[in-house]
Amino acid sequence: MQRLGRVDTVGEHRAGCAVQLVGEFVGRPDHQTARGVGAGHRRQLIERDAEDLDVYADLSIYGPDVEGVTEFKPGRKPAVKIASVLTEDERRENRLRTTLTHEWGHVHFHAYLWEVDPPPADLLRQQPNRDKVICKRDSMLDAAQTDWMEWQAG
Repeated sequence: MQRLGRVDTVGEHRAGCAVQLVGEFVGRPDHQTARGVGAGHRRQLIERDAEDLDVYADLSIYGPDVEGVTEFKPGRKPAVKIASVLTEDERRENRLRTTLTHEWGHVHFHAYLWEVDPPPADLLRQQPNRDKVICKRDSMLDAAQTDWMEWQAG
């Protein structure tokens, strides 16, 4: 077990950091208090840092079970799409909050990569989803450490 400050596991440390950043955004630096931050504040955080947020997106074109997509654009802020089923079903509030936080993690931690080393235009023509991180529930919750962008986004 790796000890990172007061946190005993890498997974708890990663989740703690995301929750702490969200908590600090709303003026609640205590990570236990920040866990109660609702979807509205998480939306505001994405709206602050992203070019666009669509919480009523039809993501079926990316395949089954896709709950979030972050699209990176060199020279611009990322665009975030959240599956409409999460927004429209109040029973999925926890899942919505998790997905909003996860996609914000991509915005916060990964947008600079598209500035430092953007994919060439011919690659994007051949692989049009190369500039997107397409997130399914399973990849968000159980991301392998080898899929570092999913793992880091939480």
